[in-house]
Amino acid sequence: MKRLLKIVFTIIVLPIIIGALVLWAILTFIPQEKIRGYVAEHVGRSIQRELQIGTVHLRWTGLTLDTLNVSEKPTFKAGTLFEAKGVQVGWNLRNLWQGLNLREGKITRSSGSFLIKEFRHPHYAADDFKVKWSLSGISETPSTLDGWMTLRQGKGALKNIDRLVENAATARAALSPVLAVMKLEKSGVLKLGLPDLKYWPLQGIDGNYRFDKGLMTFKDFQIRSAQLNMKTLGTVELASGKLNLQVALDKPKTASGGALDAKLQ
Repeated sequence: MKRLLKIVFTIIVLPIIIGALVLWAILTFIPQEKIRGYVAEHVGRSIQRELQIGTVHLRWTGLTLDTLNVSEKPTFKAGTLFEAKGVQVGWNLRNLWQGLNLREGKITRSSGSFLIKEFRHPHYAADDFKVKWSLSGISETPSTLDGWMTLRQGKGALKNIDRLVENAATARAALSPVLAVMKLEKSGVLKLGLPDLKYWPLQGIDGNYRFDKGLMTFKDFQIRSAQLNMKTLGTVELASGKLNLQVALDKPKTASGGALDAKLQ
């Protein structure tokens, strides 16, 4: 038994402790300005954008950035892609180590959380945006992905969502039902009196997802708004983008118009 515990400690626990201590030492004894400048330069170079990173706070279970600003390509002279405050990343060190493929330098499984207290993007604003996940089968192809993910968001707004989904695959999957209905109404097929969604104020968003060999299931996805509510169930094939969704749109009693239940494939 002692031999087994020693093996477990050497293979799993010790590397986690050493890695955390090294990271703590770097952040403690090297001036943060140098670290943030190094990270901003190298990450920015890889994504062809400029980064501005605020003060970093390290914990055993994660880290926090006071602020994070990212430019449009290639620099801030071209504009700001987004501004974020109170960025918190949480991780499970044991799960992260177990999912680390040292030979290929890849992570195959992960569980953790991601929180942004305040997020501002030209087409999307959100307060208290939080994602939790536990995923395995992480690879270059989404067809091997398994696990679950939850999303919670407080107040916010969507602006010009047709332009938002052009550049964001996640937004495209989540908001495609709304865009489809908007196109049907614009063409005259439907007459629901939907509001102008160039600006869509949000009271909150809740999402629960499951992943099974790259098939993402919307167990529950709701957008709450005084202008237009949306609830979505169904599946999305991550590799092909094929949709099989059932969406319900309704306007609150305080607004004029009706409701719609539709299936999109």
